Amino acid sequence: MTYDPQTGTVQYRSKKKKGPEVIETFSALDWLARLSTHIPDKWEQMVRYYGWYSNRQRGKRKPAQKGPAESVPVPDPESESDFKN
Repeated sequence: MTYDPQTGTVQYRSKKKKGPEVIETFSALDWLARLSTHIPDKWEQMVRYYGWYSNRQRGKRKPAQKGPAESVPVPDPESESDFKN
């Protein structure tokens, strides 16, 4: 992003890894208007993760990812027999 104070314009370059780089030119007020749409209203929460990366989906996957080594250990029945009469 570059600002030209003489013309009052902002040039924005996209960060695309594939395909051609896109350069857009905005007036300073138009750029501020576009930028301000990303600011949430007071008392509102921004959704940062959705789909596969959301807390709910990660919570659902977590129990399924536990392997036998991470499960709760079960006491051996022979060791319990020493205490029984």
